[in-house]
Amino acid sequence: MWKTRNELQFATGKAYDVLKHEIQPLVAEGLGYTADGQMLGVEYFMRDYYLHARNIKHLTDLVCERLSGRPSVAMRTVGLIARRALDDGAILTHTHIGLPRKRRNFFNNDPFRLLGLFLDSQRFGVPLNEANQQVIKSHIHLIDDQFRHSNRASRIFLSILSAPQGVTRTLHTMHELGVLGQYVPEFRSIDSLFQYNRYHIYTVDEHTLVAIETLETIGLTEKADCNGPIRRVLGELQRKDLLNLAILLRDVGKSARDDDHSSTGARMAQAFLKRLGLSPE
Repeated sequence: MWKTRNELQFATGKAYDVLKHEIQPLVAEGLGYTADGQMLGVEYFMRDYYLHARNIKHLTDLVCERLSGRPSVAMRTVGLIARRALDDGAILTHTHIGLPRKRRNFFNNDPFRLLGLFLDSQRFGVPLNEANQQVIKSHIHLIDDQFRHSNRASRIFLSILSAPQGVTRTLHTMHELGVLGQYVPEFRSIDSLFQYNRYHIYTVDEHTLVAIETLETIGLTEKADCNGPIRRVLGELQRKDLLNLAILLRDVGKSARDDDHSSTGARMAQAFLKRLGLSPE
């Protein structure tokens, strides 16, 4: 980040901290990024930028949580009273989903907890605290091919996508921790994928999650507006998870960076749906 900031000021010739669209190629070139047959140098640069920014955000959140101070005696008492163990061994408190005190082999003994914790968080409407998020990140290697092909993992993931609310928030957290990309490598291929043009504001992965969020917001809104017909259709859906899957996989073919990304994406989506155990129909 310091290198980016310095190069930004070299490129503009002044104290300047806004990485505007037209300046991005200059900074990328100054930092040594070059184009190849797949991506522009500025696209490689911006992808690295977003990945580093995400890591810094997580570290900052962890530090802020640890510096926020111990809760009061009253709050700790409430927490102990409200604390209970869930069926998968996770701990539910009034503020978050946590791990048990004896957590040494919590994920090694049952790797499916790596998905199950997100379902717990979604169902009870409380987040995973930052410290436990770091533990999750350090265990995502347990999500291997056998895990990806398992019916149990499929059931948990489809349950997350079927929920009436909290789908976007859950997917965002899974994505930020690397769990979503580890379980769905097809989606990982578009992680922080940047397209240098005037009409793509978001990276491809973020654009996908924003689309799911927009649909979720429409479905939860009760007021009468122009989205009424869409809301009625959503209310009649029998498999909301399939619609969310379609949106999640809609742009994965863009990772190939060719003129026929739709066909490429269709093949990638079919591979994932087969692993999920869904029928071609």
